[in-house]
Amino acid sequence: MKKLIYTIVVFLILHCTLYIENCICQWVQCEYIGGNVYSFAVSGNNPEDSGQVIFAGTNKGVYLSTNSGQNWWWTALNNQSVMSLLAISGNNPEDTGQVIFAGTYWNGVYLSTNNGITWTQTALNNRCVYSLVISENNHEDTGQVIFAGTANNGVYLTTDNGTTWTQTTLNNRTVLCLAISGNNTEDSGQVIFAGTYYGLYLSTNNGTTWTQIAFKNRTVKCLAISRNNPEDSGQVIFAGTDANGVYLSTNNGQN
Repeated sequence: MKKLIYTIVVFLILHCTLYIENCICQWVQCEYIGGNVYSFAVSGNNPEDSGQVIFAGTNKGVYLSTNSGQNWWWTALNNQSVMSLLAISGNNPEDTGQVIFAGTYWNGVYLSTNNGITWTQTALNNRCVYSLVISENNHEDTGQVIFAGTANNGVYLTTDNGTTWTQTTLNNRTVLCLAISGNNTEDSGQVIFAGTYYGLYLSTNNGTTWTQIAFKNRTVKCLAISRNNPEDSGQVIFAGTDANGVYLSTNNGQN
């Protein structure tokens, strides 16, 4: 009897494991848009009758889908390699469409206020922009606070939707990725992390000063911050490295 029960339990475990694996591996290819896809941005303004609004940055420009990726349309920015995208839902002109920033390969940052129908190059030009993030501390009188991670020139900051850009003190690094922490210091500024070829940097004052906090001899290519943070320790951060896998920190990247 015990042997029978043991056999049944093992069978059920194996069956459930195979079922879960099959569920996880169910990927469906969307409509092919051609080229290399470097980045995505999801709009907060979604038409309920059609699906999610998604922007895709490629080596052939920006593509747009209004039905959760089933179909894609080429936007007007069709002659640039787009390395990073940032869609902003808060400052959308209702009569035109989504506000979206596109970081390009050595042509700076472009801005569209009408879902990619037209694009305007911002003041940050002649730069390779690998990453774009928006601050949770916005200037209501001027515009969104946006950080741009660039090649060889560090991090730039704009407080007026890209009209002007200011280079921060991390000005001699290639910044591959940026992440904004939800734990902001009100008396100093935004907490921001920057992944570089020389490890992970941290600023707690909107980029005025930076401190190297981890991975001094490693490349940090991507960052993600969890919103489920232990209050007694700090921010939960994931760091993807070059040939060294993924690292996790539960105390704002200190270790």
